[in-house]
This record gives sequence, C-alpha cells and structure tokens, in this order.
Amino acid sequence: MNNSAILELNIKLINDGIKYPRETSQTSFDVFIKLITNKIILSDVKKFIDNIKSLVNLQPKFTERDFLSIFMITENYSEIFNNISDKEFEIIQLTRNIAINFSNNLKYDNLENVSDFLNMCIKYKTLLDDWKKQDRSVIIKNFKKQYNEIVMARQYSAEMQQKKDLSLDDEEYKNLQIAFTNDAENIKNQIKKTFGDNGLLEFNDYNVEINNSDNKILENNIFEAGIKRAFWDYLKYSFINKDFIMLYNLITTLTENLLKLTDEKEHEEIKNNLNISVIKEKINIDLNNTLQYMYSYISDKLKLTHLANSDKYIKLKTSFDNRLKLEIIYNNIFLDFIELVFDLL
Repeated sequence: MNNSAILELNIKLINDGIKYPRETSQTSFDVFIKLITNKIILSDVKKFIDNIKSLVNLQPKFTERDFLSIFMITENYSEIFNNISDKEFEIIQLTRNIAINFSNNLKYDNLENVSDFLNMCIKYKTLLDDWKKQDRSVIIKNFKKQYNEIVMARQYSAEMQQKKDLSLDDEEYKNLQIAFTNDAENIKNQIKKTFGDNGLLEFNDYNVEINNSDNKILENNIFEAGIKRAFWDYLKYSFINKDFIMLYNLITTLTENLLKLTDEKEHEEIKNNLNISVIKEKINIDLNNTLQYMYSYISDKLKLTHLANSDKYIKLKTSFDNRLKLEIIYNNIFLDFIELVFDLL
C-alpha cells in the first residue's frame, strides 16, 4: 500500500469516529466499545497497523485491538484506572499524544515520523502490560473485598428491614438497596472493562475471607456506610441539576473544621476565601473555575493540618492533581476530593 492509500485509510478511520477528541455522542464508554468492536473498523485498523509496520520495516506485537484501546483510554480512563498515580498518568498522557498525532494525520512520506508514531504505540503497550501485571492481583483482591462487604451490607440491611429494626421509611430503604446494588455492579463492570472476561472469571473465583471481627465491624457501621454512600451519590446528582445547596452546607461545615484545625492567624483569611455568599456569586458566574479555585485553596490550607500527613490523603491527592491535568470539567474531581476530606475529618 502506498503513502496516499494509508492516508486515505487514516482519514476513513477518523471519519468513522476513531479520533481524539471524540464526538459528544461517542464519549460514553459503552457507546465507544460498540464502535471499536465493529468488524469493519477492526479490519480497517488492522490494515492500517500492518501497513505502517511494513512502511518502516518493523513487526512489533501491536494489534488493532491495542491501537483501539488507546482511543478508549484517552477519554474513558476513569473506567479503567481506579487511581491516577504517576504511572497511570504517564499512560493516559501517552494515549493522548498518540491519538492527537493520528487525528492530525501522520506524514506518511516521512519514515522517521511514522517510526516515531509506531514506537510511541509500542511504548504504550509495554507500559499498559506492565501496569496490568503489577496491579492485576492487587486490584482484583481489593475489589473483591469491597464487593463482599457491599453484598453483606445489602443482605444485613434487608434482614434488619424485615425485623423492622431500621429507622428508614420504605423509600429510604429502597434507595439504600439501589445504592448497594449499583456499587456492586459497578465493581464487576470495572473489572471486566480493565481485565476482560478472564479477569471477571478470576474476580468471581477469588476468595477473600472476612473474619468475625470484620463482620462485627461491618454490622456496627453498616448504615453509616450506606447513608454516606447515598449522600455522596445524591450530591453528584444534585450537581447535574444545578442544585448547590448541599455543597454550600458542606463548605460551611468544612470551614468550621478548618478553623478548629488551624492557627488563629489563618482564620480571617479562611473565612473570607470560603465565604458562602462570595462562593455563590462565583459559582453563578463560572462554576468550573470556582471549583478549581476552591480545590487549590482548601488543599493549601489542609497542608497546615495533620490531615495532609495521612497516607490516604497523600495517595489520593496525587490522583486528584493528575486528574486536574487531564480533565476539563472539575465537578467530579472536586466532589471526590471533598468526600476524601470529610472522610478524614
């Protein structure tokens, strides 16, 4: 195949939706999965990959599915990675560089340019394979433990409701059960998306025991955990509907806690910068910039407290910082960050 024919194939794939950024209608994970499992697209991508390999006389183990996974990760990385450490961040950045290079049309008459592109693809596959090998068993084990706890929580709450030992009305109980069910299904979906059907089989077969003391702790905290889960889910739902009352209440409570945890000389500045009236005005003007500002400001003030020294905070703060570099809309980053802060308070 000559250079112009490869270029035509490149353009055809871009027109079919294999590009970055993707069309709004194709940004969801499930929609894009259907697109990249289309037999015609798979065949066209195989031709494209085979021909650029031939063009530079390289035959690495890099397939059409490897190539298409790049475009999946560019905009759906949160479906694959549970945490964005520097390792995951490097993979995501590399996928975006490859996708941008491809979407801007490679110069196929420049063999050095094509060789660099293919080498980026090979590096991506190497990094992703290493990530899967190193983290697979740990991820599956941790997810299975979370899954078992959710299933036990759902069963225990059902028993308590039947005994009429719950202080929840029928609607509240129904919402709690839905939250448990959704969380359990989300875990299985994430395992399948990351590791495929074999990973899901491994997950189903993995036995993580919860000892009696864990069981007791789970029972004692079951409703607190369920209510927390429902609360944070509802907060995200309220954001979609432009309802920020819960956010304002959280910021007020957070301000009160920061005043308790910091030196008195910081108090006036904290009150001024987290003033609810001012925040309301800023959100009405520009929600995204306001969330970014509050994230930065609260992060800075937390450095003055013991909370910033916890291992959990340090690990997840790195993940949030990396997500800020990758995402354009900050709603979920900020809400996840606030949830972490309240979890540590």
